[in-house]
Amino acid sequence: MKNIWYLIPARAGSKTIPKKNIRELAEKPLIKYVIDTINQIANKDKIIVSTDDENVKAIVNDVAVIHDRSKVNADDISTLDDVAVEVSKYLVNEVGADEEDVLITCQATSPFISTNTLNKAINKHKTENVDTVLTVIDDRHLRWTVNEEGKAIPLYEERVNRQQMKPVYGETGGVISSTLGHILTNKTRIGENISIIEVDEKEGVDIDTFADWALAEYWAKKLKICIRVDGAKELGFGHLFRSIAIAQNIHSHEVCFATRNDNGFELGLKFLKSHHYPIIEVKSNDHFLSLLTDIKPDIVINDILDTDEEYVSELKKYGCFVVNFEDLGNGNRLANIVINDLYPDIYPQKNHWYGVEHAILNPNFEIVDPRKEPKAEVNHILIAYGGTDPSNLTEKAILALQVIGYTGKVTIVMGPGHSHYNQIKKSTEKLEGEVNLLSNVSNMAILMKDADLALTSAGRTVTELMTVGVPTITMCQNNKEMRHNHASSTFGIVNLGLGKSITPKVLGEHIKMFIDDISLRTDMYLRMKKAIQNRSNASIVSKILATYK
Repeated sequence: MKNIWYLIPARAGSKTIPKKNIRELAEKPLIKYVIDTINQIANKDKIIVSTDDENVKAIVNDVAVIHDRSKVNADDISTLDDVAVEVSKYLVNEVGADEEDVLITCQATSPFISTNTLNKAINKHKTENVDTVLTVIDDRHLRWTVNEEGKAIPLYEERVNRQQMKPVYGETGGVISSTLGHILTNKTRIGENISIIEVDEKEGVDIDTFADWALAEYWAKKLKICIRVDGAKELGFGHLFRSIAIAQNIHSHEVCFATRNDNGFELGLKFLKSHHYPIIEVKSNDHFLSLLTDIKPDIVINDILDTDEEYVSELKKYGCFVVNFEDLGNGNRLANIVINDLYPDIYPQKNHWYGVEHAILNPNFEIVDPRKEPKAEVNHILIAYGGTDPSNLTEKAILALQVIGYTGKVTIVMGPGHSHYNQIKKSTEKLEGEVNLLSNVSNMAILMKDADLALTSAGRTVTELMTVGVPTITMCQNNKEMRHNHASSTFGIVNLGLGKSITPKVLGEHIKMFIDDISLRTDMYLRMKKAIQNRSNASIVSKILATYK
């Protein structure tokens, strides 16, 4: 094999979609897609566009050789094999091509054929004894036909799931290749020895109707979005839950996750695998950067806390649009968007989005309807100070309820990482009312909605409680939480400050004040409702994609 030639047939007379080859697909002439792909692996003089259309000639003149198709092969009756024969004669007789050279036909109507597939075709001609290589797509279905009497007859032996059926392939038209000698001798590109290349749904697109065109528009505009996120016992799973919520609101684009798989991060990896998204396992941010050429992301969403300039700079060099969550590191200066619903940066920028309206929550909180206005009595108090509750504020809340002699229902949520479980369980025995001690709650939204009052720390649980409309008293676990500006009376939250400085007596007094004052609880409820009225996961994701566009 001496040379590889590429034939792109593009006649003017398309009937189903007028001027199909020059019509713009996602703001680019259709024929340019396949030519731009071939240009990555071949020079202009090896790309032959056979056409009778002056508009096509104007578009491809600088990137391909124009072959003036004869009138006899430009009508509705002529086949692509006829065109291949005509071009093969032209290459051998006028250009000096050898009959051992390979001619790869690539139709403009298959705009998403890849260089990888083209290279596979070339390699098959080099290493296999083949007459023809062509691309196919898996087309297994339960199919039927009709016999001469008009009776419906199945074309399958037994009804089984699609995956269990024998492979059935359909030609895509993306690639059909053969040697020039074979084409000239047999007047066809199809020989006896045929090798197929199976392509995916995107590469298999063959535009013949307007419905096909709509599908091609979808693929042309589809983005590759990679979410870089980690989870571990020490780090917590909040970042993972948020990332999954983001992914569930991306419907028209491809999503994958990149996550660490070592040194305790295996737990996060296992969690992500349970949600069945494509996962790329990495050892570090540097490892992730080294894989960008293979991943080819348009957008990278980082939920890994503070980034540095070098990391974000490398992402930008690759051409990624960078979105960072909860990033107070130096890398946030280079990111396209920084989203932090809990606290603003010291030097906020226009592309930094703050406040509860930018909080991404577990989708359960968007399914559950919020509570109505508070009832006169408080009969159920929820205590939820986080999965690990490092300051053991849970026990302080229990003691506070004992101080005021609360006799209603109490639900206490503790994560598996809570180190004071036995101590707390013993403390609950002194409460007079019904007590439910829970961990690993599957649906916190439903659980929260049932409470009349909540006691929690100043993290994202506050936003969740706002969403379901539960009046809330918070104590901060640490100095970092003290900076969370969403846990304040402006948004319907009574924040008592640093939890370790609050005595059970003081906390109890505030709980009793809430229990006794329905007007206070109602006012806080209305403030909550106003704060989150425009918040939704979908609106935040849409805002990200609109900013990218």
